[in-house]
Amino acid sequence: RVSRTLGPRFLGCAPVLARLPLARHLHLEAEDERSATQVLHQLLQGNKRYMDQKVDGKQSEDRYSQNVLVEKFIERPLTKSKVKAVVCADAHSLHVASLFDQAPGELAVMRVMGTAISPEDAMVGSVEFLVEQQSPSILLVLSQSKNHVVECAVRLTMLRAGRKDAPQLPEEVTTEDLCIVKHVLPAAHDALLERPQGSFETLCRLASQLNMWNSIQALLQSSKLIADQVATGNLQLHGAYMNKDTGKVQFLGQHPSEASLLSARPSAEAMRTAEDPPIPSEEALASLVVGNKRYVAGLGGKVILHDDNVRLQLSQQGQNPVAVVVGCADSRAPVEILFDMRPGDLFVLRNAGNTVTSGTCNIIGSAEYAVKHLGCKLVIVMGHTQCGAVTAALDTALAGQAADDRTNIGKVLAEIMSSAETAAQNLPKSDKANQLILATKLNVHETMKKMIQSSHILSTSIVEMDLQIHGAVYDLFSGNVEWLCQPK
Repeated sequence: RVSRTLGPRFLGCAPVLARLPLARHLHLEAEDERSATQVLHQLLQGNKRYMDQKVDGKQSEDRYSQNVLVEKFIERPLTKSKVKAVVCADAHSLHVASLFDQAPGELAVMRVMGTAISPEDAMVGSVEFLVEQQSPSILLVLSQSKNHVVECAVRLTMLRAGRKDAPQLPEEVTTEDLCIVKHVLPAAHDALLERPQGSFETLCRLASQLNMWNSIQALLQSSKLIADQVATGNLQLHGAYMNKDTGKVQFLGQHPSEASLLSARPSAEAMRTAEDPPIPSEEALASLVVGNKRYVAGLGGKVILHDDNVRLQLSQQGQNPVAVVVGCADSRAPVEILFDMRPGDLFVLRNAGNTVTSGTCNIIGSAEYAVKHLGCKLVIVMGHTQCGAVTAALDTALAGQAADDRTNIGKVLAEIMSSAETAAQNLPKSDKANQLILATKLNVHETMKKMIQSSHILSTSIVEMDLQIHGAVYDLFSGNVEWLCQPK
């Protein structure tokens, strides 16, 4: 982890900004004033002004009139907005723009408890959006003293190590069972390894800084966009530590192992593995809907799968599909392609007519495995237009015959016969094409019904709101997937 590469000497290093040239000796164009070096210098000088005002007991001047602010924030559709820096700070931090004495709109600020950023959370995506849309030259991860999450993690680590001097924190701070505290525990543990006899305050300061480096590492290792911007020099990623009592910010520079982290940049399309959290059913369904839209628009198949790291991830880290899809074996309905999904994204079960038997069934058992052991929150039963199995069942029903269940093919048709007969009865005067469409949809609903009635695992998960099951029909001609209502 980060502390293994830092060593104690790094944490006490002098601020890198001591070597920066003074702005008053420079005559810069507007673009140069937003270079990384100058932005860092402006943040440093702004923090000094903030501390001077705090010491003198003065209120920060209102340097920006209402007209200036209106002009600053007026929408300009043809002009891409830019900020000096994106700052990731703690949710309980001081007002960041005031801390650096910057005008409104010059800093984009993201806040999260403990300044804790992990590869699977929304902070990474939010930072990516700001970096891409507002073109900052600096991305600053700001840790701080008196951080409740860090304090709780350090106290818990001290107690586990047998330290009797671990303080008793206020009741509102002792949230040791929260996931955010567990996320910071590695940094607290490493801080104790660095300073075995360190005081609680020393360990909190060290853990806060180590957690900041872990957050920077998460950004570089999980975001190709951020890593590419840093590698090309368009963006600098820095860490800083703020004393909450004084407001003084210590700029700690770039990650000490940045070069090695950038040498193994993440792929543009990271594969889902067993190490990733489960996808909620609504999000999984949305990904399938959007994927089919890409396929229909001719924008599917853009994922490059020739990366050795991708194959390594899939082979060694296990599978974690977003959904189970029960589909037809028809070669014209390739499930992963029509949803524009990647290897590892879907748990696909296919047979002729996308059917299941009312009793014991391999399809149902396989779906149960995906739900119970792989954590799938969504099951899709998908038929398709011009299905051969449904057509054969409909022809048999229109002829007034029954499926011959003495043969294997007949047993397949027998599971579809009730849907075919209902379609023929409901549309007696319609043409066969319309009857076939109805029979296909009824067969999807019948399969969903049988899966729920025949599986305690699936039915219980649905009742507990931990699983959704949806029906769909794929149009062979248009490529569109029509979504049917859920079973009642």
